[in-house]
Amino acid sequence: MPRHAKITYLLVKEIADALYADTQLIPIIESVKEKLRELGYGKGGSNSTIAGFLRQWRRKQGLLPEAEPAERLSDPITEAVRHIQATLTEETNARLAEVQADAQSKIEAAQAAEHIAQQNRDLAQRQIAELRDALSDAHTQLSATREQLAAEHSARDHAERQAQALAEQIKKREEEGIRNAAQARIEIATERERTDRVRQEMNDRLAEMQQVVERIKAEHADKTYQWMKTEGRLTAVIESEKDKLAIAQGKLQELQTEIGAQAETIKGLHQLLSDRDSTITGLREQAARQTAMIEAAHQRVQQLEGERRLDQARMTDLEQMIRKGQDIIALLQQGNTRIE
Repeated sequence: MPRHAKITYLLVKEIADALYADTQLIPIIESVKEKLRELGYGKGGSNSTIAGFLRQWRRKQGLLPEAEPAERLSDPITEAVRHIQATLTEETNARLAEVQADAQSKIEAAQAAEHIAQQNRDLAQRQIAELRDALSDAHTQLSATREQLAAEHSARDHAERQAQALAEQIKKREEEGIRNAAQARIEIATERERTDRVRQEMNDRLAEMQQVVERIKAEHADKTYQWMKTEGRLTAVIESEKDKLAIAQGKLQELQTEIGAQAETIKGLHQLLSDRDSTITGLREQAARQTAMIEAAHQRVQQLEGERRLDQARMTDLEQMIRKGQDIIALLQQGNTRIE
């Protein structure tokens, strides 16, 4: 039914009959208007219209005295009383209808306010739930950040331990290389001294042998000259001198062989010194590479330290956000409590 359809006496009569049948009480304006609102007649019509229809209905139902016949109106006092009674009844009903309408308006306003308050409570509950979710996410992120920071601290400590162990290893290798180089130099110097001493001894022995050969040659020449006449003796002397010369030449050959062997030994010592110099150079290059690795490790440690500071700053920001979220939740809960 349209919200603004015309309200007729028949419609009001049906509603009044139903109310009277249910309650055995004379219907009032507000009760009829409430039924009209339920049926879709807007605000239920005007009080004056409903009052006129109800007055007509009460007359037809015998609930309101009819007008007295002309022959029975001889008593003016009785007529005046009846008129006053009817007027008071109408005014009372109208006033009661106004009071009920005002009360209904207040009830509707209270219901609207309660509805708004419920909406505010629902909104506050949703905001609290969202803030709690955000707070939970912040706690989760904070826990993950703390775990990441602990892992980075562990990695940094491990890198520092590795760098320290590497530095100690490099230092040991450098010290070992220095000791080996010093020992090699000492051995080479000792070998050079021994070689020089042997060479000198060989040179001395070679000089002595040359002197012996020269002396033998001289003696042989002298003896040859002296014993020239005695061929047999001369022959024996020559053979003897030849044997001596062969022995001397054999000793000279042995000395030359020994000198060659000493030269090979000296050559091997030079090669050993060159190899050890190469080893020292390799150790120095390895030490340089390991020093570069240590420097890179230190730079990584510094980078991790910077990242740790950033993580601490992020953790501080998250903690501040969490505190703010908790304060907002507390304020919303206080507001919700006041609304309830």
